[in-house]
Amino acid sequence: MRINHNIAALNTHRQLGANQAGTSKNLEKLSSGLKINRAGDDAAGLAISEKMRAQIRGLDMASKNAQDSISLIQTAEGAMSETHSILQRMRELAVQSANDTNTTEDRQKLQSEVNELTSEINRIGKTTQFNNKDLLKGDFDYKAATSASVSGTAAVTGLTLNDVAETFAGAKAGNAANLQTEDTKSVLTGGVAVTGADTFTTDQDEITINVGGTEKSYTLTGADLDAALTDLNTKLTTDGLDAKASISGGKIVIESTVKGAGAASISVTGGGFADTFIGNNANPATSVQGQAGAIRIGATDATATGGTAVTTYSPTAAANELTLSVDDQSYTVALTEPGAPYDLTDATDQGTFLTDINAKLTAAGAVGVTASFDASNKLVFTAGAGIENVSVTGGNAATGLGFATSTNAAAGADNKDIEINGTTYTLDAGNYADTDAVIANLNTKLAADDLVASIDTDGKVKIASTASTTTAIAVTGTGELAAQLGLDVTTATGHDAGSVADNTLDLKVNGQAATVTFTKGTAYTQAQVKDEITNQLKAAGATDFEVSIKDNKLQISSTLTGTASSVEVVGASDELATTLGLEGLNSTGKATENELLTFQIGSNQNQTMALSIADMRAGALGITGAGTGFSASSNVTDGTDNKFVESSLDITTTTGAANAISVLDTAINSVSTERSKLGAVQNRLEHTINNLGTSSENLTAAESRIRDVDMAKEMMEFTKNNILSQAAQAMLAQANQQPQGVLQLLG
Repeated sequence: MRINHNIAALNTHRQLGANQAGTSKNLEKLSSGLKINRAGDDAAGLAISEKMRAQIRGLDMASKNAQDSISLIQTAEGAMSETHSILQRMRELAVQSANDTNTTEDRQKLQSEVNELTSEINRIGKTTQFNNKDLLKGDFDYKAATSASVSGTAAVTGLTLNDVAETFAGAKAGNAANLQTEDTKSVLTGGVAVTGADTFTTDQDEITINVGGTEKSYTLTGADLDAALTDLNTKLTTDGLDAKASISGGKIVIESTVKGAGAASISVTGGGFADTFIGNNANPATSVQGQAGAIRIGATDATATGGTAVTTYSPTAAANELTLSVDDQSYTVALTEPGAPYDLTDATDQGTFLTDINAKLTAAGAVGVTASFDASNKLVFTAGAGIENVSVTGGNAATGLGFATSTNAAAGADNKDIEINGTTYTLDAGNYADTDAVIANLNTKLAADDLVASIDTDGKVKIASTASTTTAIAVTGTGELAAQLGLDVTTATGHDAGSVADNTLDLKVNGQAATVTFTKGTAYTQAQVKDEITNQLKAAGATDFEVSIKDNKLQISSTLTGTASSVEVVGASDELATTLGLEGLNSTGKATENELLTFQIGSNQNQTMALSIADMRAGALGITGAGTGFSASSNVTDGTDNKFVESSLDITTTTGAANAISVLDTAINSVSTERSKLGAVQNRLEHTINNLGTSSENLTAAESRIRDVDMAKEMMEFTKNNILSQAAQAMLAQANQQPQGVLQLLG
């Protein structure tokens, strides 16, 4: 026997503690009715129970949501019911007014009621609310999707894709721009004045004519000058020489019949042509001058130049007159009065002479024709811009004005040339009706170097690269053609062309993928960009979309309604994106659901339903408007004030009333469609409520089995633990008495 440790008492004490702990838990469960009062009671069961509780409470709230949604629908549908009644009454009035038993005054009364009823429809549509939400204003109807690609380029000048173009302020297409290139005409006149009655002496009957290197000798026949002229022209024609003879100022004039750069030079020897000259010209058409955008190519002023340098001029009666032929006009001037000779190497005498002759030319009406001396001291007569032909007859070698050996031709100007990127391009000789014709000819020269010229909608000349490599463009040089076309002549300009490897824009419209391709080197206006995208999307099978440019911004929109409506810019080359001003690739625009009424009818995310309610105001129903079928003046309010803002259906005539019946039928059908939809949704929600209730009930039962205590079973456990506690107490007393037996042994 041991007295320091009472093992039996210790064991009994432990059992008593366990029984008391069990009794305490039994009391907790019995008093709370819950099997799980703390996580330690059932950790897994607690987690499952809490998840079920969340779902149960969500189902209960969803059921409440559905009931509230039904209330909202009933509010909207109730308002539509009244709108229906009003439309039926309006139709009734229209039918009544369509009958010709009514007078004009009767119809006015009927019209007044229609006006008021229409205003009431507006009031119902504007003021019907549920929890401060406007229900019938179309705020909760489907909206179409719009692309997120927004920025466009300038509307006027258009844009050029994957290409570079220098644009200059050139002559506008359509302006009168008659263009002529160099035209030189050789004119040869005899130096001795003769008249039609003069005859030829034997030693003067044979002459030799050289036309462009072809030389022919002729013996002139005829009793007088006129007959000799006829004989000479016959021989020239027979021999195929491009020349003709005529009489001008009493002299035989032989000239080339070919105009332009191919005109032949003419010389004559023998006969009475010892003193001769050649007058030359380039002939920009007179009609060009003074017109906006006019261009002359390769043309200088018409001139007639003396062939022999003169140093003195001795006026004599024989050489007192000089005749100038300017186009079809002839001007005869007396050079000066007889007197002392002029020293034409002296600047003073030369100036006096020129002042005198120019004054005489002006007085004779030869406006624009001036006399001057060239660097070789040759006398030159110059006709200004617009003069096609100039020739001079008169003068005499003895006086120093014989023009005996002059063969100078008018110098062609360089203004038919244009220099681009260091290369000179020369236009063909010829007459050009307008700037378009010039550009067409220029393009035949530019094509070999992958360049193209065009005229944009602003009338600006554009030179662009069509190459697939980066190309800088500069218009250089000082040619007049560049200036006439309005091209800014610079020494180092041009923009680097962008990459031409990728000209595509990838889109997805309402789920349909499509690739839009732009042609390299082509300048597109905004309208052309719009058409390209529209046509290529349609070709790819995309439907229900619209491409527009508003405020210089490109916009691609879906015309579908609902969440299926979408527009997505999948991708584009960097340059194309920049050119089109696309902001935010890989972005999608679609009808967002918060534009509809969204009902949360489940306990979890995305367990919703959406409801659209169309605009039920008069304008949306088509019973107010403008034009045929509606009143000429505003007679309908928005229902909340007395300000007339719309025009109602006009039933003041038989035709108007009959047409109104059809319009009202459509409106009634629209309201019926909406009411039917609302009714269907309401019925659905009622079933939703029933289903939610059933789900909540079953889930609650399952959660109860996990968390609620079985009272009968727990009472059994409590009774057991209580009895065990009492027994343990009794046994503990017995165990404590056992060590007292040691005293008997000691005693």
